[in-house]
Amino acid sequence: MLLLTINVQAAENFSGQWNTIWGSGTAATNLTMTQDGNQVAGNYAYRGGAIVGVVSENVLRGSWSQTDGARGTLEFRLSPDGQSFQGRWRNGTSGPWAPDSWNGVRK
Repeated sequence: MLLLTINVQAAENFSGQWNTIWGSGTAATNLTMTQDGNQVAGNYAYRGGAIVGVVSENVLRGSWSQTDGARGTLEFRLSPDGQSFQGRWRNGTSGPWAPDSWNGVRK
């Protein structure tokens, strides 16, 4: 039983470097995230991007912002093995989610 607990904790960790793709699948950026407890902070190269959020049950919910003033919310669902995530994003804090996903694969 202890082994199962360790695996679950490892799967919930978003820390690391990720290759991500968003939009129609042609926009890509590297995303680096650090998780401390349930708090996550990260950055990505595209327009000096940054993210912050909170993890609960393998889902990171938070916000993104860029140096050009663009900002919004995000939701990333970590795969059971912790090696990828499927995500969605939107501009602002309410309204419809973008029609395109924001997905990542651990480097």
